[in-house]
Amino acid sequence: RHSASPRTTQLSVLDTSTLPLAVEVFDGSTVDPVIVSGAFWTGLQTKFISVIIGQILATVVFGAVSTLAGSQFNRVSEWVSKEIFK
Repeated sequence: RHSASPRTTQLSVLDTSTLPLAVEVFDGSTVDPVIVSGAFWTGLQTKFISVIIGQILATVVFGAVSTLAGSQFNRVSEWVSKEIFK
């Protein structure tokens, strides 16, 4: 049988000279709200333009795909009417 051996724990001593003694609190008073607002609206404008371009591209792709699908559907319906319902 194994005999239970006592566990020893070593505590390391912290060097308190590297710890910060005070934490600086950011209250936002050093930020110019006009600059932050301008950055916000510029970012929003870029996203808005991207959405418009995406919608235009989606419309073009949808039109092309629906045209191709419509012509294929027409061919399939003609083939079914000729071959299946003779």
